[in-house]
Amino acid sequence: MMFQSYALFPHLSVLDNVAFSLRMRGIGKAERHAKAQAALRLVEMDPYAARLPAQLSGGQQQRVALARALVTNPATLLLDEPLSALDPFLRGRVRAELKRFQRELAISFVHVTHSQDEALALADHVVLMRAGRIEQQGNPEALFDRPRTAFVARFMGGHNVFAPEGGRLFAVRCDRTRIAAEGSGAAGVPATVTGVEYTGTGFAVALAGAGGEDYSVALTEAALHAHPVAPGQRVTLAWDAQDSRPLADAPAAGP
Repeated sequence: MMFQSYALFPHLSVLDNVAFSLRMRGIGKAERHAKAQAALRLVEMDPYAARLPAQLSGGQQQRVALARALVTNPATLLLDEPLSALDPFLRGRVRAELKRFQRELAISFVHVTHSQDEALALADHVVLMRAGRIEQQGNPEALFDRPRTAFVARFMGGHNVFAPEGGRLFAVRCDRTRIAAEGSGAAGVPATVTGVEYTGTGFAVALAGAGGEDYSVALTEAALHAHPVAPGQRVTLAWDAQDSRPLADAPAAGP
């Protein structure tokens, strides 16, 4: 198991931290240190074997904790939110390394996380739980692109959930939701622009429905510059029929 807090012993060197579980199994010093060195080489931390945890960065401590979990050659590795304490740049690097380790070691990783990005990037199979019950499970692409319920669509992000009067709820991906001018005749849902945020690769437009519902539309730079929108502007949200995903929730209540 790899703990969220890493739980490294502060008085032991990096090498002895990794070798600790082998020591508890009665393995001799020379053998356990050799195995610990091999585990540290795997995570590229062998040059720091003599250091104490306090002398390492957060990312380095994370690698030591991973080496400690791998040194016993487990059949399954449980990772309890292992990236939550890392900054976004380092989180991306370590995430890529975890994916590489999983592929090279050919063991099962059970990765507990609240990050949708981590789940989509790392998992072969995603299990989304709500209040202790499985809401939906499947491969990452299916879970994101074909949410079964409104909770899944909203939790995974990237979707707008629409509730036609008396009809079944349905979801449309934010990048497949279009913004049409009010009065253009386009069929859809009326909304008011509440904010426009630059994301680096495009723009995220936040909107509010007539009943206070929150919506979001992902636009490319070219699309926004061709048809600018501003906070307070009334628009219509539209989409193509093939991009609509029916949800299993009960039909929306009428007035």
